[in-house]
Amino acid sequence: MQRQLNGQLNAAYTKTLAAGLNKVGRGMATASTGAGKLAKGSATLQSGSQQLTSGLQTSADGEQRLATSAGQLASGSAEYVAGVHSASAGSQTLAGGLAQSASGAQSVGSGAQKLSANLATLQSGSQTLASQSAAFSAQLKQFAQTLAASNTGAASQQLATLLQATAQTLNAEGQAQSAAIDQTKSNVAATAAQLNLNADQTAQLQTAATSAYSATAAKQSASVQPLLTQLQSALTTLSGSADQSSKLSTALDQLTTGADRLTAGTTQIANGAAELSAGSTQLVAGSTQLANGSGKLLAGATNLNSGLAVLSSKGQTLSTGAGQLATGASTLAAGGSQLVSGSNQLQSGTASLSTGSQTLAKKLNAGASAVPKLKVTQATTKMLTSPTTVKAYERDSVPNNGTAMAPYMAGVALYVLALAVNLMYDTVSPHTKPKNGVQWWASKSVIINGVAVLGGTLEYLFLRTIAGLKPEQGFATWLVIVLTALVLMNMVTWLNLALKQLGSFVAMVLLVLQLSSSAGTYPIVLSGTFFERLHPYLPISYTVDALRHTIMMSDWPSTDLWVLIGFFIAFAALLLLNYTRRFFADQSQCF
Repeated sequence: MQRQLNGQLNAAYTKTLAAGLNKVGRGMATASTGAGKLAKGSATLQSGSQQLTSGLQTSADGEQRLATSAGQLASGSAEYVAGVHSASAGSQTLAGGLAQSASGAQSVGSGAQKLSANLATLQSGSQTLASQSAAFSAQLKQFAQTLAASNTGAASQQLATLLQATAQTLNAEGQAQSAAIDQTKSNVAATAAQLNLNADQTAQLQTAATSAYSATAAKQSASVQPLLTQLQSALTTLSGSADQSSKLSTALDQLTTGADRLTAGTTQIANGAAELSAGSTQLVAGSTQLANGSGKLLAGATNLNSGLAVLSSKGQTLSTGAGQLATGASTLAAGGSQLVSGSNQLQSGTASLSTGSQTLAKKLNAGASAVPKLKVTQATTKMLTSPTTVKAYERDSVPNNGTAMAPYMAGVALYVLALAVNLMYDTVSPHTKPKNGVQWWASKSVIINGVAVLGGTLEYLFLRTIAGLKPEQGFATWLVIVLTALVLMNMVTWLNLALKQLGSFVAMVLLVLQLSSSAGTYPIVLSGTFFERLHPYLPISYTVDALRHTIMMSDWPSTDLWVLIGFFIAFAALLLLNYTRRFFADQSQCF
């Protein structure tokens, strides 16, 4: 049955194995094809990684240039911000100067208006002077004719008085003109100071403002001076000559000539005053335009200053952003370099992958070729299921059923011996009164243990001589039998002493349980769950296992021996306690 079952199982296994090998072969072929495709894909990947590396290198170069440009931008923006600050400060200064210039222009306009008014007065006075000079000249001629017909002495005296008064008047007019020129220069100097002009600019402005006025004054002085000269000459003539009439005539001629010259000079003065008045009018208009232009320039400078302030604040933001851009560009450049390095590693890895894929394809193709193509038939199945001839070999010799049952029956016989001894022998009453519990126990233990050793030895000799048992280990077999007899004898004796008449019944029940739980006739797994669980707690279970080792096997049953020794010590100790308790109980009854 075992051979047939093994054959059927092997046939099914072989059939499954053959089918699996065929699938493996097809799978390896498919894997070889896939490896070839992987190799092609790896080549494509390698090409792409090369292009990626080239692109990344270009990107890294661009990022490096970007970092350099960003640094330059940051530096330039910082300089730009500094320039904007300087321009803002200059525009503020310019606005202040323009404000002063506007104020000065207004002052110039005011002074020019005053100068124009003075020049208008001068023009009017010059015209009046010209008309008066003409009248004076006519009057002089008439006066000269009158003097010629009158008293010479008195006329000469009157003429001298008139000449002196005229000279004084002309000299006073010249001094007034000089004072007016000086006042004009002072006004121009004050206006130049308000405009913050330097010395050269102030001198030029004074020259421009007083040149016309001075020219008019010079013309007036030039025209009056001949008259003064003539008047002085007439006075000299009147005072020096003896002939008064001749003196008077000569002085009157000189006076007439001076009057004509005075008339011509005053006419020129009037014309120059008109020109000077027209120039002052243009000066007023120009100063007004200068004030308006200065106001507009001041407003533009104010707007420029505001714009520069906004530009300065935005320029600071630009400088900060440029610095951040430079930092980010440097970081980007470093990351680009790392990316290029990683791309180079990727390219190297893809090259290795391509080479490995090609190698894998070759190996898989070779493996697929090496897998045999099995064709499953009955002949193939039979060849695989029965390749060799099996020969049975028994390591442990069990010649007959008696030998197989000897371990079990030996234990049962020893149990029956223990029951018989306790049935026939009084294990309670001592032959002599013991001195203590130990002496009582020793006197009884010598008998029951001696009978156990003797019974076990006789059983061993019976099995060897009469039953024809040939154990593999003789001494070990005897030791197990004797140790089992001692365990069972002490156990049954303790049950009888502890439970009295009930102890014998319990001992019989344990005998029945051990017959089913010791695995003497069938393996314990075939005896039921109850007996299987009870098996390790009963002594004969270890006796049967130990005797099987010593009778039919060659190994030493050390575990079973130690368990039996433990049972013996436990039941002997229980007997000692029982006899000790009895001794103290008898002692209490005696008292």
